[in-house]
Amino acid sequence: MSDQRLVITIIPSQVGGIHQSPRQFTIHS
Repeated sequence: MSDQRLVITIIPSQVGGIHQSPRQFTIHS
């Protein structure tokens, strides 16, 4: 499940503004 983690990290980067707390985004997903 390493690929999914990378994708989740890229998604917030595209959203714009969530890159501040990427850890929280990973937990939400």
